Amino acid sequence: MKKFNFILSLITLLSISIISCSQGEKYDCENVLKERLYSSHMSKGLHKDSLKRDQEILMECGNLDSVDAKLFSGPFMYLILVDLHNKERKAGKITYKRGLEIISEFKKEWKDEYKLSYTATSAQMELENIKVNLADFERIRPKLIDLGMEKDIETFKTFLEKNRKNWTYGEAMKAFFEAQKQNN
Repeated sequence: MKKFNFILSLITLLSISIISCSQGEKYDCENVLKERLYSSHMSKGLHKDSLKRDQEILMECGNLDSVDAKLFSGPFMYLILVDLHNKERKAGKITYKRGLEIISEFKKEWKDEYKLSYTATSAQMELENIKVNLADFERIRPKLIDLGMEKDIETFKTFLEKNRKNWTYGEAMKAFFEAQKQNN
């Protein structure tokens, strides 16, 4: 059961979409950081409301920006937390403060990788809703390079020229990579 609660707590840090916090302080961070993750109290599984609350607290009290919130979600964060938790041999109780400490430790220990991931995630978030306009392609090029498309960038541009659709860059990249997969 402790393992289940721990995993439930970890998933809280991982699988939540980005939530914007209000400008005013919504939580008493000094006290709430001492508490266990709200979702770890759930005995019958995860609930969207508890996950949303945990994410709001971590963002507000940890000063996480939207890029960090997206980066430290999903399987990526789960692996980090499990690894660090196993090293410490602490069972079952992860507080908001400890969750934020783990994020901070990761940023320090994996500084270069974190910086690359942050830059790529930021570029992806910026581009995903921008409409493709080939006249602006050179302005967008640095963001595509930040995403790791440097080797494919000319092929991607040609793909866009041939497939003139009303895509966002997010949709275009998805279609491009699916086409690449089919061609290989």
